[in-house]
Amino acid sequence: MSHIRIWLHCVWASKEEDVTIPYTVRGLLLKHMNNFATENGIHMDAFNIQQDHIHALINLGSIQSASEVLQLLKDESANWINMMKVLPNTFEWSDDYFALSVSQSQMQGLKDYINKQDEHHKKFSWEDEQKLMLEKYEFVNAE
Repeated sequence: MSHIRIWLHCVWASKEEDVTIPYTVRGLLLKHMNNFATENGIHMDAFNIQQDHIHALINLGSIQSASEVLQLLKDESANWINMMKVLPNTFEWSDDYFALSVSQSQMQGLKDYINKQDEHHKKFSWEDEQKLMLEKYEFVNAE
Protein backbone atom coordinates (compact mmCIF):
# COMPACT_ATOMS: atom_id res chain seq x y z
CA MET A 1 0.00 0.00 0.00
CA SER A 2 1.30 3.45 -0.92
CA HIS A 3 1.28 6.23 1.67
CA ILE A 4 1.39 9.78 0.34
CA ARG A 5 1.38 13.11 2.17
CA ILE A 6 1.96 16.12 0.00
CA TRP A 7 0.79 19.24 1.82
CA LEU A 8 0.49 22.51 -0.08
CA HIS A 9 -0.23 26.01 1.12
CA CYS A 10 -2.14 27.52 -1.80
CA VAL A 11 -3.09 31.16 -2.23
CA TRP A 12 -4.96 32.80 -5.08
CA ALA A 13 -6.43 36.26 -5.60
CA SER A 14 -9.17 37.98 -7.53
CA LYS A 15 -8.37 39.05 -11.08
CA GLU A 16 -9.42 42.65 -10.47
CA GLU A 17 -7.64 44.33 -7.58
CA ASP A 18 -10.63 46.42 -6.51
CA VAL A 19 -13.07 43.47 -6.25
CA THR A 20 -14.24 42.73 -2.73
CA ILE A 21 -16.02 39.54 -1.71
CA PRO A 22 -18.49 40.73 0.95
CA TYR A 23 -17.82 39.50 4.46
CA THR A 24 -21.48 38.47 4.78
CA VAL A 25 -21.14 35.72 2.12
CA ARG A 26 -17.73 34.35 3.04
CA GLY A 27 -19.16 31.82 5.50
CA LEU A 28 -21.60 30.51 2.87
CA LEU A 29 -18.85 30.27 0.28
CA LEU A 30 -16.59 28.50 2.78
CA LYS A 31 -19.30 25.93 3.51
CA HIS A 32 -19.97 25.44 -0.20
CA MET A 33 -16.27 24.99 -0.98
CA ASN A 34 -15.75 22.51 1.86
CA ASN A 35 -18.67 20.44 0.52
CA PHE A 36 -17.37 20.72 -3.05
CA ALA A 37 -13.87 19.64 -1.98
CA THR A 38 -15.20 16.63 -0.10
CA GLU A 39 -17.41 15.58 -3.03
CA ASN A 40 -14.43 15.84 -5.40
CA GLY A 41 -11.84 14.03 -3.28
CA ILE A 42 -9.92 17.19 -2.39
CA HIS A 43 -8.65 17.17 1.19
CA MET A 44 -8.52 20.71 2.57
CA ASP A 45 -7.29 20.93 6.13
CA ALA A 46 -7.68 24.72 6.40
CA PHE A 47 -9.42 27.22 4.15
CA ASN A 48 -9.92 30.96 4.62
CA ILE A 49 -11.62 33.47 2.36
CA GLN A 50 -10.60 37.11 2.46
CA GLN A 51 -12.09 40.00 0.52
CA ASP A 52 -9.72 39.56 -2.41
CA HIS A 53 -7.87 36.26 -1.92
CA ILE A 54 -8.06 32.74 -0.50
CA HIS A 55 -5.65 30.61 1.53
CA ALA A 56 -5.99 26.83 1.50
CA LEU A 57 -4.00 24.00 3.07
CA ILE A 58 -4.44 21.02 0.76
CA ASN A 59 -3.21 17.44 0.97
CA LEU A 60 -2.78 16.24 -2.61
CA GLY A 61 -4.01 12.75 -3.40
CA SER A 62 -1.93 10.22 -5.28
CA ILE A 63 -3.28 11.20 -8.71
CA GLN A 64 -3.87 14.91 -8.09
CA SER A 65 -1.74 17.82 -9.26
CA ALA A 66 -1.63 21.30 -7.76
CA SER A 67 -2.74 22.89 -11.03
CA GLU A 68 -5.74 20.57 -11.44
CA VAL A 69 -6.94 20.93 -7.86
CA LEU A 70 -6.52 24.69 -7.85
CA GLN A 71 -8.32 25.04 -11.16
CA LEU A 72 -11.27 23.06 -9.77
CA LEU A 73 -11.40 25.16 -6.59
CA LYS A 74 -11.00 28.45 -8.44
CA ASP A 75 -13.62 27.57 -11.07
CA GLU A 76 -16.18 26.36 -8.53
CA SER A 77 -15.75 29.32 -6.18
CA ALA A 78 -16.00 31.85 -9.05
CA ASN A 79 -19.06 30.02 -10.43
CA TRP A 80 -20.71 30.10 -7.00
CA ILE A 81 -19.98 33.82 -6.53
CA ASN A 82 -21.46 34.55 -9.97
CA MET A 83 -24.45 32.22 -9.54
CA MET A 84 -25.31 33.80 -6.18
CA LYS A 85 -24.97 37.28 -7.75
CA VAL A 86 -22.73 38.35 -4.91
CA LEU A 87 -21.17 41.10 -7.01
CA PRO A 88 -22.67 43.40 -9.65
CA ASN A 89 -20.15 42.27 -12.28
CA THR A 90 -18.79 38.89 -13.34
CA PHE A 91 -16.19 37.64 -10.88
CA GLU A 92 -12.93 35.95 -11.90
CA TRP A 93 -9.84 34.72 -10.09
CA SER A 94 -6.42 35.63 -11.39
CA ASP A 95 -4.68 32.96 -13.46
CA ASP A 96 -1.74 33.17 -11.04
CA TYR A 97 -1.45 31.46 -7.67
CA PHE A 98 1.05 30.43 -5.01
CA ALA A 99 1.53 26.75 -4.15
CA LEU A 100 4.14 26.03 -1.50
CA SER A 101 5.10 22.67 -0.01
CA VAL A 102 4.62 22.32 3.73
CA SER A 103 6.32 19.86 6.09
CA GLN A 104 4.30 17.98 8.68
CA SER A 105 6.15 19.85 11.45
CA GLN A 106 4.87 23.21 10.14
CA MET A 107 1.22 22.18 9.90
CA GLN A 108 -0.15 23.65 13.13
CA GLY A 109 1.57 26.99 12.65
CA LEU A 110 0.27 27.24 9.10
CA LYS A 111 -3.28 26.27 10.15
CA ASP A 112 -3.17 29.02 12.76
CA TYR A 113 -1.89 31.50 10.17
CA ILE A 114 -4.65 30.58 7.71
CA ASN A 115 -7.39 30.62 10.35
CA LYS A 116 -6.26 34.03 11.67
CA GLN A 117 -6.24 35.83 8.32
CA ASP A 118 -8.79 38.42 9.49
CA GLU A 119 -6.40 39.51 12.24
CA HIS A 120 -3.37 39.27 9.95
CA HIS A 121 -4.92 41.58 7.36
CA LYS A 122 -5.60 44.29 9.91
CA LYS A 123 -1.82 44.79 9.85
CA PHE A 124 -0.83 43.66 6.33
CA SER A 125 -2.57 44.26 3.03
CA TRP A 126 -2.83 41.53 0.40
CA GLU A 127 -0.30 43.48 -1.67
CA ASP A 128 2.18 43.47 1.23
CA GLU A 129 1.58 39.77 1.88
CA GLN A 130 2.05 38.91 -1.79
CA LYS A 131 5.30 40.87 -1.99
CA LEU A 132 6.57 39.15 1.16
CA MET A 133 5.73 35.70 -0.24
CA LEU A 134 7.48 36.47 -3.51
CA GLU A 135 10.64 37.48 -1.66
CA LYS A 136 10.53 34.95 1.20
CA TYR A 137 10.11 31.97 -1.11
CA GLU A 138 12.51 33.37 -3.72
CA PHE A 139 10.01 33.61 -6.56
CA VAL A 140 11.74 36.81 -7.61
CA ASN A 141 15.42 37.56 -7.80
CA ALA A 142 16.78 39.89 -5.19
CA GLU A 143 17.94 43.15 -6.74
